[in-house]
Amino acid sequence: MTDVTLPAGYADSREERASLMRALASRGVEGQVSHIVGNTATLAPTALLTGRGGAYAWDLGTSEVPASAGSRYAHLANEQGLQLVEFHPLARRAVVAPLPPLNRALINFLATELGSPVQDFELTVAFSSGGDPATVKLTRTPVAPDRAKQHSRIAALVEDFFPVDATRVWRADSTASALTLTCGVDVLRSTIPFDVDVSQGVAVTEPWVLGIDDSEKVVSMDLANSAHLLIAGATRSGKSVCTYLLLTHVIRMGDSARLLVADPNDTTVGPFEDKVSWSTSDVHPQAVVDMLRAVRAEMDRRKPILREMRADKVDANRFSPELPMLVVVIDEAANYLKHADKDAAAAMANELAAVAAQGAKYGVRLVLITQRPDSTILPTATRAQLSARITFRLEDLQTASMVFPDIDDPSQVLSFAPGVGLIKEVGELSPRRFRGLFMKSHWDTADALAQPLPKFEVPATSDALAPARGPARTKPAPAPAIPRDLWE
Repeated sequence: MTDVTLPAGYADSREERASLMRALASRGVEGQVSHIVGNTATLAPTALLTGRGGAYAWDLGTSEVPASAGSRYAHLANEQGLQLVEFHPLARRAVVAPLPPLNRALINFLATELGSPVQDFELTVAFSSGGDPATVKLTRTPVAPDRAKQHSRIAALVEDFFPVDATRVWRADSTASALTLTCGVDVLRSTIPFDVDVSQGVAVTEPWVLGIDDSEKVVSMDLANSAHLLIAGATRSGKSVCTYLLLTHVIRMGDSARLLVADPNDTTVGPFEDKVSWSTSDVHPQAVVDMLRAVRAEMDRRKPILREMRADKVDANRFSPELPMLVVVIDEAANYLKHADKDAAAAMANELAAVAAQGAKYGVRLVLITQRPDSTILPTATRAQLSARITFRLEDLQTASMVFPDIDDPSQVLSFAPGVGLIKEVGELSPRRFRGLFMKSHWDTADALAQPLPKFEVPATSDALAPARGPARTKPAPAPAIPRDLWE
């Protein structure tokens, strides 16, 4: 008969001993010996060596040792409700601890659903401080010819076992030794507020933050080192909020940038009208043609400057109040390019193509915003120059394939929730899915911007076109440039 010896420091009382024996009995240990059915050894408790973490150490009371760690674990887990913490075959010693009921239930569930023996599974479950399941780590799974497919199936079963609400999602990370499933916030189903003090300026090289991708990484775009940009999306897809974020960021660059905005619907530029360098809400293309010609004139002015700098382009670190970055934003570009005045629309298409082809090296960043950027609206040569691309929900598969021809499933874009989009920056191999920042009030944001940008002069349009364009909008007097160091 073997007695249970309490470790040093363990309270020696009848109550404590009785409690210990009840705990042992609840795990199949009655008196001095516990028999585990099957081909395993008899575990005889000879000494309680440690009480750390609720684990008990046992000496093995027989020479019969299970053939594998897997069978040892399986019998402990299913016959005794114990888990094997440590096993030292030479010392003939095992450390076992109670198997959490939830672990055991999940193992049984996986074994039943996959038709595999329970000994083929070993896992642990961790919980967050709020009591929600946070991590499930499987360190042993059944042998399968297609490991990736099996892990995908197990991940789906864990999701069934631990259902979560619409704002959380299970993510799988598979390695050679383990499958780890982590439950976290699903950023694509969350609202991520734009919470920035816009009264503070930013450097022209500061990345423009758009949102968070589905791996919870910040999505940003370095306009100073980027190229021309296409923003596509159907009505109420998140396109407008993305544009507000862009305008806000460029205005915060101060006098090292100029922001020119054409908005035939007068919905995008309205709140920012007094802060941008130039804007028009004329529905006739001529105002945009004049602006693009002024941009081309500025490009010509910069040619000798580049030669003098012995440079082939305006690098990001060369932008300054004297050589600012020009950001040209044309919202609803299709309205201009499909205008009833064919000559004006054609003139705009030609000017647009010229700026798109040569503007980037002279410090121009062209941003075209449209609902349907197909070849019937946006010329193929111009669209090809828009290397950086963002799209929110689109309404037809052909347009989705045209914006991102290299994605496996373009149909996903047709069902994006508002604010969810794809982005592909210059140099990236594939687009990333992201949740855009949410700006509660673009009017309040515009009011909070500290200073307007310096103005950009565009020669006046001929008065002969005024009847076709409608009455000209009254603009505020140009604000003087305010020199300031944006990097302080």
